[in-house]
Amino acid sequence: SHGVRDVCSVAFLPPPKKNKGKESGGNLAALVTGHPDGSLLVWRGGAAVQKIESAHGRGARAIQPDGSVAWGGGVRAMRLRLGSEPGDHGATLVTGGADGALAQWAVVDGTLAGKITEPLVLAESSRSRPGVAFSNASAAGVRAIDVVPGTDRVVVGASRCELWDVDLHPERETARVLMRGHGASLRAVCWHPSDPDRFYTACASGAVHAWDAARTAMTRRCALAFAATCIAVGGDAARDTQTHVAVGGEDGEVLVLTESSFEVVFAAKDARGAGAEDLKFSPDGGSRLAVTYRDGKVEVFRRNAADSKGPRYEKMARFKGHS
Repeated sequence: SHGVRDVCSVAFLPPPKKNKGKESGGNLAALVTGHPDGSLLVWRGGAAVQKIESAHGRGARAIQPDGSVAWGGGVRAMRLRLGSEPGDHGATLVTGGADGALAQWAVVDGTLAGKITEPLVLAESSRSRPGVAFSNASAAGVRAIDVVPGTDRVVVGASRCELWDVDLHPERETARVLMRGHGASLRAVCWHPSDPDRFYTACASGAVHAWDAARTAMTRRCALAFAATCIAVGGDAARDTQTHVAVGGEDGEVLVLTESSFEVVFAAKDARGAGAEDLKFSPDGGSRLAVTYRDGKVEVFRRNAADSKGPRYEKMARFKGHS
């Protein structure tokens, strides 16, 4: 009666107290399943006995090869949280969906009795700098949940490769990011030219991350308007040359950012859209930047003085010879 749908997540519910210890009457414990459209189904005795519509957002809309519509995400994770007091048989079900929210459901007499509090959305405030779009305030979809037994603490894995530490206590509800990662194919990595503990990565979703290897932590990030294919870092602190981070894109984009704040200092794009395959700063402190493209050519850009009134980088040569 509820239709056929994919199951994205599942959890057992405690059996009703009145039937505890008795095997008559079929299955005593119930199952809860989460589905791509954001709904929940409660199962008992081999049948779905309850449906909760719009428990979470449906996620991104996608057209399948056969023309049918599917929703990417829905309720991707759930975890039963038992009562924290000794002898307390109460329980709540924590669910997470593609809408980036965590919801708590009261479990009463072996079934779901409704939401306990308003959903907690895992989203960070947006920031912006000229020329660079930082991660926006939209929520990342919840992909995995675990609960620290006997506490209100929940650890959440998100679709953008973020790991969150969440306190669901209604009087101190908080959420903070423990670790971040890339949410798409990671194509490029480069060490800092003078600091052995710093390195930079860029991925197909257009994100650039700065990392501290000693602390195994991400220190900065920014989002680009293109899919990144390569990255390089150049500069010479001994010569008072500001360190720059150069990123190449799959449609021939070249973007140069300051290492300290990810401010854009130069942007260019190949006229024919040939993807940037690789780029390197010259070993003299980054006075030049060489870029190779998918059509076989190599371009070299000269870095001008910081007080130059013209472009910070200008093209000085183009080489053709590779097929």
